[in-house]
Amino acid sequence: MSERANGGSTLDPMAELIRDRSRARKKLDQNADVCFLATSDVVGDVHVRTLVVREIVDRTVGIFLAEGSPKWQQLQEGGRYELLIYYPTMDRQYRLSGGYHGIDTELVADSWQLRPAASKYLDYYYARTGGQSTIAKSRQDLIEGIGAVAQSVGDPDALVAPSHARGLHLEVNRVDRLDLTDPSSVHDRRLFTYSGGAWRQETLVP
Repeated sequence: MSERANGGSTLDPMAELIRDRSRARKKLDQNADVCFLATSDVVGDVHVRTLVVREIVDRTVGIFLAEGSPKWQQLQEGGRYELLIYYPTMDRQYRLSGGYHGIDTELVADSWQLRPAASKYLDYYYARTGGQSTIAKSRQDLIEGIGAVAQSVGDPDALVAPSHARGLHLEVNRVDRLDLTDPSSVHDRRLFTYSGGAWRQETLVP
């Protein structure tokens, strides 16, 4: 049996996720501002990595990434992803999937200014020396290379976002939520699918 959830209803899984994220931040949960993005490449190999969650609004999750990075290429080639969010302080897990669209480049550029200096220098290193996930000669060579870029470009506060800085809004239409709160009982697992302006809820065997 399934139920339909209207806007504002307690059955809206994204509204629940936003509330849980706020609670996780108050609990100083180590995962409050991160997510785990899984994609697959053209030969079917699966890749998972940890990313910063920039924002969660309505049915979208905002992430930033570098154009040309493996995750960017995989999304462009296949467009399929699954995003996992887990809050250990609350024993709540969300698995999200759907479509995506680009974030306005001006917004990305503004947010890029809030990055720490090391992250800014690394972004410039991508463009000048080696892209994300390419092979470096050694850890020391990488550190020295980023140091050379830092010397070359100067004050990090004066830098602007490089052209390869990108942002995506992952548009969620499927949520698999697992609640592990009560270890003495059967875990509460529910599947939410969005269609026609409403969420449909079904109970899954955990």
